[in-house]
Amino acid sequence: MRPIIIFLIFLVPLLGWAQSPGGVAAPVLWVKPLSVQEVKGSEINHNAVGTYDEIRKTMVLPAQKSLLAGVTFFCVSMSDTINEQALWRIGTDSATHVVMTNCRMAGLDEFKYINFQNKPSAIPQISTYCRKRALTDTLNEKTFVHIGTIGKDKIPVHDFKGALPEYVLYNRVLSLQERLRVESYLAIKYGISLSQAYPTSYLDARGKTIWDAKRFGSYSGSIAGIGRDDLSGLMQPKSGSSETPQMLEIEAAELADQDFLIWGDNQQPLTFVRKRGEITKLQRGWVAAATGHFKDKSTNVSFQDNYFEEMHPLAKDEIYWLAIDDSGKGTYPIGQSRYFANQSKITGTQKFVGIPWDLNGNGHDYFTLMAAPGMFAAIDIVSPICSTNQQGGVTAELVGGVAPFQVQLIKEGAVITRENAERRIFAFRGLAQGSYQLLVSDAQNRTYKQEFLLANADMEQLATFEPVFLKSGSSLTLDGSKGLGSLSDYFFDWQKPNGESANTPMLSADEAGIYLLSVTNGEGCSTLREAEVCMLPDEFLKYVEISPNPAAQKVATLKVQLVQTGAIKVYITSPTGRVVSIEKFSGNNYYSITCQFPEKGMWLVTVESSGERRTIKVVAD
Repeated sequence: MRPIIIFLIFLVPLLGWAQSPGGVAAPVLWVKPLSVQEVKGSEINHNAVGTYDEIRKTMVLPAQKSLLAGVTFFCVSMSDTINEQALWRIGTDSATHVVMTNCRMAGLDEFKYINFQNKPSAIPQISTYCRKRALTDTLNEKTFVHIGTIGKDKIPVHDFKGALPEYVLYNRVLSLQERLRVESYLAIKYGISLSQAYPTSYLDARGKTIWDAKRFGSYSGSIAGIGRDDLSGLMQPKSGSSETPQMLEIEAAELADQDFLIWGDNQQPLTFVRKRGEITKLQRGWVAAATGHFKDKSTNVSFQDNYFEEMHPLAKDEIYWLAIDDSGKGTYPIGQSRYFANQSKITGTQKFVGIPWDLNGNGHDYFTLMAAPGMFAAIDIVSPICSTNQQGGVTAELVGGVAPFQVQLIKEGAVITRENAERRIFAFRGLAQGSYQLLVSDAQNRTYKQEFLLANADMEQLATFEPVFLKSGSSLTLDGSKGLGSLSDYFFDWQKPNGESANTPMLSADEAGIYLLSVTNGEGCSTLREAEVCMLPDEFLKYVEISPNPAAQKVATLKVQLVQTGAIKVYITSPTGRVVSIEKFSGNNYYSITCQFPEKGMWLVTVESSGERRTIKVVAD
């Protein structure tokens, strides 16, 4: 049965109505879903929405409220296609004056057109139109608002197909602050990011900034939020970005008026970075701005890992952790960071429960995902300085596990210190340069080992090494002089994985392992660098998977993970060998590709890269 959606429609000024969009009073038209009968139905960001057919109406505005003083029109839409379609048009008995489509704004009475920068897409969007000039010259002529239809106007535009959940019309030009209040209300409700081509902050219905676009300019991607604003009638306890539905969602059990939690990301890749001596961390990070009392509230945070741009990122015995930085710096320092283990038992879903925010009262927290065992240690390193005889130190915070803990710090095979304690933070001071191991065991005999390098801070200009890959039977050159000046001022000492040494700045590496470089300057001070050389596996195609299989509606997603960046070729063929498509892709080590099968039946999907081929049988339903 089709869900029944009831729409709230105002056709007169709302002077006596307590609620208004963004707290901006007196819209002459405000249409929004009021309730939905039956659970099933179309939704945008957990809000029931109406389709074009359900609201196929022409709104007639009273003559005394014709748009003599100008107009401001807000419209939320989500199209089923990417064709140019009419969102709305305004006119009188005699003519259509203005038309907005999902591609452009057209002033038919003035023959003026403005093309939108963004191309039509299937994700929800907010369209705003302002016009100072009157649409009619007389109070006796009624104004018509036509939703989703092009009518008899001879322009190459289709009637709208999709969802039109909410639109608001004012018979005046709103101020910049008023427009932003209405847009912020719509953006939070429907999970739509306001354009940040120019820093655009979010405001509540009272005009208070709840997302500072300049302050968080580095985190302007996929802005979304939860919140409650009684002046707007906004109650959004669960939310995520409509650009990536369900990839990241936050839900609050309860919200008070003027409670807002707004977040945005740094637009980095959704891949995990593994570095020796560090916890594996997602490159994508977020900042959450809190207004209200979120330190006293419990929220749940969930991720869908099918959005990750790599396949099977967890190593053996690892789980996902949510890391929150309360310091407001984004560095996740010891003692000012919190870690929450994944509580979901559902494959593909990571859920973190009971999360409060803004414990330090600075108004914002940074957060990201980590991949680590059920017990691990986060470490902060203070490098020693040879030139000033300053010693180094390490602080470790134990996460997970059950106290008491036994902690050992080992340097080059020798135990430096051993402690047994109930506490979770351990500080080690007076440390010299060298290679270290931190060994931890807990009351349940779980163990954890973390290796790290403590290098003198001297010669900071000396470059560090990223992990490199080596083919079997080949070699590569490690350059230990990058960043330095005259090489005659330095002494180089390489220690190879097999125990051999070399005293040259350049080293030929022909086996996997850790290559340790010591560089000493003319003053007798040295520093260390590590180069990790990894052997490439025999198979360049690391993972090839396709789902769903059987392919519903003849569509499936092919995911390919390569050992390193490379090109792939994808064939779709029939069992008899008839080739129906060949596509080439390059420039990445991970690919997510939509496969469209021409008809129902059995098909073969073949991936080819660096001389390797993998074929998967797919049934198209």
